Amino acid sequence: LQQDLPATPCDAGLTALMGQAVRTATGEDAPRVLVSGAGHDAMVMARLAPMSMLFLRCAGGISHHPAEAVRDADVELALRAMTDFIERYERRGP
Repeated sequence: LQQDLPATPCDAGLTALMGQAVRTATGEDAPRVLVSGAGHDAMVMARLAPMSMLFLRCAGGISHHPAEAVRDADVELALRAMTDFIERYERRGP
């Protein structure tokens, strides 16, 4: 199946919330923000709801390939950040 959809920008409010969660999880003052429109599933899901994305470092920058690898410590930080993001989102309310 091939789809021809435009890249989808992440929601600014959700991205700010994600940044707060990443700062809490990592202790970094300013988490990196990628200036990139989302592809893959995000393009389809963005029709239903706003979205944001969290990226993990990949060894050698290899992504979307069988050789992709992440460190356990980075996965643990990402899990903490996503948990915090969800809790912040729930507290924010509708």
